[in-house]
Amino acid sequence: MANDETDEYGGELPELPLTPPHELYFGTVRAIGTPSAEVLESLTSSLSRARVLTELLPLSDQLQRSPSLLRVAPEAFKRLQRDGYAGFMNAGNLLRVSTRRGDAVLSETLAAMDEIRIRSRTTACEPNRTSRAVAYAFKTLVHPEEIRTLRRLYRQTFFSIAIFTPEDSRRRYLSEKLSTRTGARTAEAGQLADRLMASEELNTVDPATPLGQLLRVSPGTSKLLANVEKAYQMADLFIDATERNKVPDQISRFVDLLFGSPWITPTDAELGMGFAYQAALQSGNLSRPVGAAITSPAGDLITIGINDIPRSGGGTQA
Repeated sequence: MANDETDEYGGELPELPLTPPHELYFGTVRAIGTPSAEVLESLTSSLSRARVLTELLPLSDQLQRSPSLLRVAPEAFKRLQRDGYAGFMNAGNLLRVSTRRGDAVLSETLAAMDEIRIRSRTTACEPNRTSRAVAYAFKTLVHPEEIRTLRRLYRQTFFSIAIFTPEDSRRRYLSEKLSTRTGARTAEAGQLADRLMASEELNTVDPATPLGQLLRVSPGTSKLLANVEKAYQMADLFIDATERNKVPDQISRFVDLLFGSPWITPTDAELGMGFAYQAALQSGNLSRPVGAAITSPAGDLITIGINDIPRSGGGTQA
């Protein structure tokens, strides 16, 4: 089938071998205060070049009309809008702990997928569109179990995208958002931003709150609290959004690779990670093989290292 869509190198974008119902799935992972708009806009634009319609699915939207949250934590449900970021973080944790499911918030959106698909396919089939597939982007994943569930359901058609910005940039961005939404002074907004970032990073919970009391009577459920750090490590793609003007090129390259563009070669960092991965395959430590590689500024391999099983008297088994 002819394809008149081209990639940034001027070559045709190959047809992705999609099978009915012609769907792709993406999920973003980011720490609080990390802007995602540029990444999602670039993803939507790049997929559009390949005639793929993108439907954004913020998990927070579904949380606001979640019958499960209303049932298990009615007070938290009522306070969502008023409490803003803190309210959504608390409500998500309450829902996960109450249902004992790390993917509880995601499940609220998955339960509505039939309705979402009908809406998306109707849009994709409009006379003025030439879409051949639909992509669903879940925003924002905060627990490793959410990624495991999506990979189990959608297998090779799901891709997790982790977005990075430095801590000071996140604090500044979050402070500005809080100041705009709440009318708080700059200093007050900065203090609130610090508390929210620390709460997410350390998973601190006030024992006097409903969530703290629930954790106390439900031993072992603390692992169900949001864990962005672990979810982040499971990503398929890492986007550095420090310089926003460089985000579109990163996303465009990823989409071109996804559709099999043969003109893209690995970056020095990707080659280095490839060397490290191959080194890990040489490790005799089956429980946790680790590989490392040192390269020159030009990307040439200098040496590799691995962990291995120690030998009595010194040395390793290798």
